[in-house]
Amino acid sequence: MDHPDFYNKPISLIANAEPTRVIDRFFADFSLSELRDILWTWYEAAIISDNVQYSDPEDRATLLYRCRRLEELIEAAFSLHQVENKNNQ
Repeated sequence: MDHPDFYNKPISLIANAEPTRVIDRFFADFSLSELRDILWTWYEAAIISDNVQYSDPEDRATLLYRCRRLEELIEAAFSLHQVENKNNQ
């Protein structure tokens, strides 16, 4: 990455956007099971393709680690979303 300082902050959020509203919109578009499917489809596509980026076992292990952490983050956001919706009812 050419500009790590630029990319180390939110760049897609609209100024003054409420993170909980972004999470609400996200989970309105995708179910948790659908997100898991998407994530693991991406992982499988990267692993079984002829992509040289993942030809090294260490690179594949790193990708798996990142996918698992991303899944964990999605689950945490989903849990927060569930709690927020329960509190607003």
